[in-house]
Amino acid sequence: MIRHFLVVEDVGSPEIGDTCVVVDLLREDERKFRIMLDCGLLSETVEDGKLKYDTKKMERRYELLEEGVDAIVLSHAHMDHSNGLPFLFWFWETNLKTRGVEFPRIITHRYTQELFERMQISFFELPPEKDWAESKHKAAPFIARMRRYFHGHFENSEESIEKGDYECRIKIMNAGHIVGSSMAEIKFLFQEKLLGRVLYTGDFCPRDASFLVEPCRYQMLQKKYDAIILENTYLMNAKKKAKRKEIKQHIKKLMDEVLRDGNLIFVCYGIDRIQNVLVCLQEIMDCDEYWAETLVERNTRGEPLIYLDTAIGEEVSSLDKEFMERVARNPDLYETFFRRELRNRALNGKRLFEIKEHVMYTFVNGTRARARVIREHRAGLEGKHCIVLCTSAFLTKGSPVNAYLRFWGDDDRNVFVLAGYPISERAKKLFLKKEEIDLGYWWYFEDERETRYVEDGSFAPRGNNFLTIDDLSAHADGVDLQGFIGFMRRRTGLFVHTHIGEDPWKAEVYLMSRFGKKHVVLTDEKVVDGRKRAIKIELKPTEEYIAMEPAVMKKIAIYARRYGTQSFDSSEMVNRTLKRVFADFDYLYKQRDNAKIIESRCSN
Repeated sequence: MIRHFLVVEDVGSPEIGDTCVVVDLLREDERKFRIMLDCGLLSETVEDGKLKYDTKKMERRYELLEEGVDAIVLSHAHMDHSNGLPFLFWFWETNLKTRGVEFPRIITHRYTQELFERMQISFFELPPEKDWAESKHKAAPFIARMRRYFHGHFENSEESIEKGDYECRIKIMNAGHIVGSSMAEIKFLFQEKLLGRVLYTGDFCPRDASFLVEPCRYQMLQKKYDAIILENTYLMNAKKKAKRKEIKQHIKKLMDEVLRDGNLIFVCYGIDRIQNVLVCLQEIMDCDEYWAETLVERNTRGEPLIYLDTAIGEEVSSLDKEFMERVARNPDLYETFFRRELRNRALNGKRLFEIKEHVMYTFVNGTRARARVIREHRAGLEGKHCIVLCTSAFLTKGSPVNAYLRFWGDDDRNVFVLAGYPISERAKKLFLKKEEIDLGYWWYFEDERETRYVEDGSFAPRGNNFLTIDDLSAHADGVDLQGFIGFMRRRTGLFVHTHIGEDPWKAEVYLMSRFGKKHVVLTDEKVVDGRKRAIKIELKPTEEYIAMEPAVMKKIAIYARRYGTQSFDSSEMVNRTLKRVFADFDYLYKQRDNAKIIESRCSN
């Protein structure tokens, strides 16, 4: 009897923000398929504003590429999931192409492909030994050469890779994280019979949190999986995050209170987070005539209400507007791209980020424009208060937000809002601990025609005008992740966990005690055939799957929606709720007597 195995290896670093997982299908000891899931790479900003990468973390991926990779699945375009791809391609071009090694196809969402290309052209970096100016000059042709290996798809589409009697099918499904974010379902078949099925979640969100995309729906996952590879950034966090409606009410309250005599500054990540804030402001103005008229009046007299001070944020916003125009021209093809409300708005002739045919924001292009905004919109100037959306949420040295901190931060009437959880230590010091930070360099101005470069600036918060809205992040929180595990535990052979922020051993013990012995947290102590952070699973192929009666699936769908609306205040509440969850699932799975066992050859 032929034995088949799955080997799952985490080749990213253990830290959150460096995601890369490899799945191998083995026939005995012979590798048949190798699929790489995401290729992130951590970066730092050095004092001259350039990005610096630790390319030593790519060495294991280079080895795997040399051995042969059949496909790379890119779940979404955030840098912690995609930044390693240009380095991988650069290594292949310089070392492997002449030796006849093929570069793998990159399977992703169509939107993710275009977003990735724009990001890399704008912020491209060759490996450190190359000159920065040279890399900027070569960015466009380099990405053009990569483009031929991209296979962009729409949601729920499937791609097949065949090797003799073996076949691998990869299907992408909405993950609800950002526009274009996808879960990947990977099926392995031998002689048209199903060998095994793997689900890679990437970053996902079942909660109604994003203003741009629909949440992930559990009911689309009706199959059995041999393994689910789960990313667990917030697994051990029992705090329940707010939903879209609550976030919008919070921001509306801030606008009403702060803009009377001060400015409102949102410190955001340029990709997705900026656009979520813009759509939130758009929804507020669609419902509130006062703010809509204020924006139109201010734009008419040349004193904008909203400024966008981020190059990448402006680039992504332009891409979103282009795709919304495609939605209006072909609504069937782009049905699942954006939220239903945004699609309906486009079909009614209303453009994204526009109020009464006025563009909502004015782009701040460069330091002189930023200096003019800071000077003309100081707190206390009646009728001139504004909203500024700027980067970077990491508070890296030299980012646009540092200028606003230096000149507006001392005035309690100006409120700084970090839109998202503070990841970097600098952001935590300022927004959570209220401690002094070194701004590095910032731009000081004397008049409209002169700017000066000043070093060693520092800032210490003196008031309570620094807030965080960490709910404005379409990530699955601890309750969402545990609910997902509870939903899928009966139809999954093994949960493989990566990137747990807390102590991995503590997390593994917790998961096994709470949900049973179906959980493995990949750590350096998990070694398979010399591979660290790896697990080997034997596949037991079957031609049957459970197709529940529609009434039972309807109960599951109703439960999933209801579960997403509950709020939790403590870990005890989470535990009590999960007990009720499992009781419900035990009842649902007793309905198997009424379910039909369906013969299936290589389908679903």
